[in-house]
This record gives sequence, structure tokens and C-alpha cells, in this order.
Amino acid sequence: AVLLRLALFIGIGVAGITLFRNIGAPVIAFAEIALLIEAIVLFALLSRRLHAPLDVWRAVGKGVGASLIGGAAAYGLAVIVPGSAVLTALLGMAVGGLIVIPVIWSEIKLLLKL
Repeated sequence: AVLLRLALFIGIGVAGITLFRNIGAPVIAFAEIALLIEAIVLFALLSRRLHAPLDVWRAVGKGVGASLIGGAAAYGLAVIVPGSAVLTALLGMAVGGLIVIPVIWSEIKLLLKL
């Protein structure tokens, strides 16, 4: 699983450097999708060992939806709010994070119970 993540991360990074040079740093964040793929593979392997189905697709869907909502809110705030890039990035991160809490609240409760 680690080799899969490493290959995906390097592959996306190299593709980003060579093919999408004008995008810049967001390609690095996009390469982190390798962690999501690794987690799904590990859960599939764990599900086989436990002989019980583990459904991760609901949590993955909620996470992707929440990240799109939070990212759109952060981007919209960065476009609207004047000021330095650092201030608008911090403000966007805080507001985007607060907006998505209701979407992922059930997963937060599960993590707190561990």
C-alpha cells in the first residue's frame, strides 16, 4: 500500500511539473489524493480479513463533498475580501472549515470516541 501511495504521489507530482506547470502549488495538494487511494485500498484489505463488509464510500463521499464546499467558500472569500494573501488564506481556511463541520459531524464523533 505504501508503494502504491508513493508511486501515485510521484506520478501525479511529475505529471504536474511537466504537464501543468502553470498551475503551480495546487498540484502538490492534488497529489495528496494518493493518501485517499491508499486508505481505500487498506480498508478493502481489512474488510477481506474481517470477513465483514466495511463501507467507506459514504465517508469518502461526505469528505469529498465537504472539501468541495469548504474550498468553494474559501475561494469565494479570498476573491471578495481585500488584504494580504496570508490574511485571506487564514480567514478562508477558518470559514471553510466551520462551514463543513455540519457535513462531517458524524465522522468527527466517531473519531472522538476512539
